[in-house]
Amino acid sequence: MKRSPGWPVHWACERFELTLGVLRENLKELLTFVGEPLIKPLFAFPDHEGRTLKKRSDSEVIRRLHNFVAAAMTLVDHSRTFSKVHLNQENSLRYKDLRSIMKSDPEVQFVQLLRNYLLHTAVPQICDHVNWRESINKIGLIPSSLLAWSGWTNPVRKLLKQLSEGKEYFYISDFAASYGNKAENISYQLLNMIISQYRDDLEYLYNVHREFLSVHTSKGYVFDPLITKYFTLANGELVIYPLFYKDRI
Repeated sequence: MKRSPGWPVHWACERFELTLGVLRENLKELLTFVGEPLIKPLFAFPDHEGRTLKKRSDSEVIRRLHNFVAAAMTLVDHSRTFSKVHLNQENSLRYKDLRSIMKSDPEVQFVQLLRNYLLHTAVPQICDHVNWRESINKIGLIPSSLLAWSGWTNPVRKLLKQLSEGKEYFYISDFAASYGNKAENISYQLLNMIISQYRDDLEYLYNVHREFLSVHTSKGYVFDPLITKYFTLANGELVIYPLFYKDRI
């Protein structure tokens, strides 16, 4: 089984999916903190306990924001290597077009450059927007403070100026959730290309895998060397499972 040509492709897909999973979990952690119901909004009051809570809250926002943008750039780098190693020329051109579209998006550029800002320049200023009626605390960034950095591209600088018109902040949850959707979409398309390209190799591997399990599970052998598969054949047609599909067997 390990000598089959589909083996390294399968595990490359597994490792790539793990990288995407890191982004998803860091995004989830960020979103649950920057827009969650208030339990005890003491930080809204100017006493020592409130100021201490506010400082701890700000620190946690920055930690989760840092983890999110770091994971975003890790996925970019791993995607580049993954595609370079496994895509043929035709699919490489298709993926290059997809990457060009994504890279031209100012919102995407902002998230990816925000990683450099956090890593090399400073911690961005953040603000809290408390809705007492709904007990919701949404946390935002202040675009006017970010504009002082010279590292933004012109499209990002234009975006920040637009966001600063008429209001002092923009919500972290808005751009983070949008970026997560775009990153997952292009990642799924990349994985789709590779699985389709190596369909025969993977099909052979999964057939061997099925035979392996049929023999060894009957003998009480329960170790599964693959755990998951990336596609199935339905009436002869290739059906690729969605990312993180729980019922891949």
